[in-house]
Amino acid sequence: LLAMAQEQIKRREKALDNPANILKVNIGPSWITSELQMPTKTYKGETGITLEIDYQHFWRSGIGIGFNYLYHSTSFDEASGVKLHFFGPSVAYGIKLGNSWRMDVALGVGYSVYLEKLKGFVAGESSESNVGLLGQFGIEYMLSKGIGIGIQLNSFTMSMKRPDGIDTSKYDFYGIKRLDALLGLRFYL
Repeated sequence: LLAMAQEQIKRREKALDNPANILKVNIGPSWITSELQMPTKTYKGETGITLEIDYQHFWRSGIGIGFNYLYHSTSFDEASGVKLHFFGPSVAYGIKLGNSWRMDVALGVGYSVYLEKLKGFVAGESSESNVGLLGQFGIEYMLSKGIGIGIQLNSFTMSMKRPDGIDTSKYDFYGIKRLDALLGLRFYL
């Protein structure tokens, strides 16, 4: 009985041996899942690329805080392109799933900037900023005490002002909803 109790304590201590400070660098494809109504066309399901840099601090309980930066770039067609920046804090929960595997989830709220560039006959630029919401789920493999590799799924939402002169009444929500599937490195500081 004593040996079983000691074994449970060892497993619990190993699971709580979560790195305290983590720097994540991720890159991967992303998909805009909401419809964006432009003067000449409606865009939905457009693919792009997202670069993400996160810092997270975890306490022994597994609860943590972080700061997130995401950069997203999409070209709708030869006439337009979109860039999106997100900066903001997050709350997180992370846990070890054995000797080398970790899982974490996070929810963030921050400042988003949308930049659109039109080329050709209707050349110009426009930008908009608003609050953005970020949800994250990640799994990683710790290669050593200092570095790991991981995959992360993100869900991002930013509401936008409805454009003048375009009928957007069919949308309950107008803005950007995006899903990211990212791969990257983890640095355990």
